[in-house]
Amino acid sequence: PRLPETLRVNTLRHDAAWTAELLAEMGGERLDWPGVEAWRMPWRRGAAPTEHAALYQALHDSGRTTRQEAASMLPPLLLDAKPGDLLLDLCAAPGSKTLQALERVCAQPGPGYVVANELAARRAYVLAARVAWAGPRVAVTTHRAQIFPGGSFDRVICDVPCSGDGTMRKFEHQWAAWSPRTG
Repeated sequence: PRLPETLRVNTLRHDAAWTAELLAEMGGERLDWPGVEAWRMPWRRGAAPTEHAALYQALHDSGRTTRQEAASMLPPLLLDAKPGDLLLDLCAAPGSKTLQALERVCAQPGPGYVVANELAARRAYVLAARVAWAGPRVAVTTHRAQIFPGGSFDRVICDVPCSGDGTMRKFEHQWAAWSPRTG
């Protein structure tokens, strides 16, 4: 079966509670996970019903929500970043984990900061556009992660390019072309 649509509410926005109310009105179910405002919607990934599609897209486009596979929310949760931490996210694009980490380290006024690194310039551009709302509390860099320059960080996320099994679950038609070599 196709993956369900899952997302996070941006808890740094002043209207996070209002956003959660809208998701509930659309039939969403809050996931009972500590430290993240995660939701599962009552439709398959990428298949919002017509009556909710425009509003659902507007919530995403305005930065109120971030569509993110539920399994992808787990690494930042396990990392247990704290408000005020200096966090490095290597291999950061497209930015869902970066945004989730940013919500944690910037949850209170203070020095919380995220450095989001992505080697591929095109992917870094997409990443920069997604995190632009955070202002001076995030920096996007394009450096080889293996030799990232100096500095000391409280936490590091390194979700390196993987086997692609998540992509295979999202795009079932790709199974026909799969081989051990492509994994």
